[in-house]
Amino acid sequence: MAHQVLSKDMAALVEAMRLAIHYCRTTLHHDYTKSMLAAAHVLAMDAKNLLDVVDCIRERHPHIDWKSALQLDEEPQTSSPIPQNLDSQNQVLNPPLTP
Repeated sequence: MAHQVLSKDMAALVEAMRLAIHYCRTTLHHDYTKSMLAAAHVLAMDAKNLLDVVDCIRERHPHIDWKSALQLDEEPQTSSPIPQNLDSQNQVLNPPLTP
């Protein structure tokens, strides 16, 4: 549930930022900037509320070792990951093959 709220708020912030950039050289710039700041504030408050819930749960269960619970018990990978290049649109491109 929390990831849906944060994802929706992040999408709203991205859209507000896109509009603010699009109208940056017009008289509407200040209105879109205010909208972007309002969306950023909503996202920040939701993130703070999520962290408050996590802190509350940690206080209720002080006997749990959270750090060890979050560590992965996976075996190390033997193959090295293939590096990826990103273009300006953040789309993953395959690296060029070298002989």
